[in-house]
Amino acid sequence: MKILGIETTGPYCSVVLRENEDIIGKEETDEVFNHLRSLTPMIKKIMEDTGNSMEDVDTIAVSAGPGSFTGIRIGVSTARALDQATGKGIVKVPSLDAFGIYGIGDTVCTETVKCPLINARRNQVYGGAYVGEEAIVPGGPYMLQELLDKLPKDRDVLFGGDGCIAYRDQMEEFIAGRRGCKMAEVHQSAEAVSRWTYENLKNGKTRPVTYEELMPDYMRMAEAQRKLEEKRRAQRG
Repeated sequence: MKILGIETTGPYCSVVLRENEDIIGKEETDEVFNHLRSLTPMIKKIMEDTGNSMEDVDTIAVSAGPGSFTGIRIGVSTARALDQATGKGIVKVPSLDAFGIYGIGDTVCTETVKCPLINARRNQVYGGAYVGEEAIVPGGPYMLQELLDKLPKDRDVLFGGDGCIAYRDQMEEFIAGRRGCKMAEVHQSAEAVSRWTYENLKNGKTRPVTYEELMPDYMRMAEAQRKLEEKRRAQRG
């Protein structure tokens, strides 16, 4: 099974080509939020470097959100275009699940709690908490402190994502008060996206959809839309 994995929800754009358990091609930009310019050339380069084409790919996997609204749109639009051209089908990957289970730490750990923190601004994060492949705190939008309060107090916790950087002072204060908690300098990756896809396809827990069925998962309103709604409510009131 060959999977083309696409990740654009975080600060760095990445693409991988996975064949079953193995990553046979990988590209990641080192420029922050340069997805629009980088994504298509990265896909072409992976195909050239590995001697493959889209005809050799079995399915496309895209991280569909939450995360950067612009990044999500770029990734989803690219996956749609590839499916429309090839009919390979797309696996819609929940970004927090892929990152929390397969992107933080070296292994799928059943002891440590893994907590993805994606910066959602205004003291908010997209986050969750995972033990092994189980979400003990469902992925979603939270106020940072709300999410921290939901974490088990008797377990080690490993945090990852750009929320750790955006709210570093609060995170360092939290970690200082709890032994066994630390932050990892990691971000969302196409490798985790392709791994989530491979495992869930293999176990029959997901299926590819068509480009017409694929929808982004923003989880909350964009900032511009939120301000517009606030303005409308103020005018009505």
